[in-house]
Amino acid sequence: MMKNFDSILTDCLTSKGLKYIRFKVDPTINAGFESSKSYEGFVLQELSAEACGMQSGLPPMLKVLMPSGPMPGIFDVKKPVLTPSKPNAIKMFKKFIARKLRSKVGKKELQQIRRSNNINDIEQYLKQSGMDDKDLLDLYKKVLKNA
Repeated sequence: MMKNFDSILTDCLTSKGLKYIRFKVDPTINAGFESSKSYEGFVLQELSAEACGMQSGLPPMLKVLMPSGPMPGIFDVKKPVLTPSKPNAIKMFKKFIARKLRSKVGKKELQQIRRSNNINDIEQYLKQSGMDDKDLLDLYKKVLKNA
């Protein structure tokens, strides 16, 4: 199956080490964001609080590339609220996969899983290796049991 442009671009950006974030915005101060739902993207530039004359705190503006979703493009996001992520949980899940499923998961998919920090992508790579929804549910149970 051939990857679509969004997937190729996202893979390239991830491999370059750009910070991937989830965030919410106040639509009243951010043109183009009509709702206050959560968005995801890559940080291209971060204007620090100190650069804006503030002592500390969240950066007042980020330049974010959103390669897919309902609003692909590059945006200046004012006063973003970063959504907490669970990097340790993802890391633990990936280690479990590497230890326990090495023989069941293809080499290419295992490499993609190691590079990814997105649970939906990891699920897709596991499905590409032949796992179905029941297998994924069993996997989640095993991981939680051993956490």
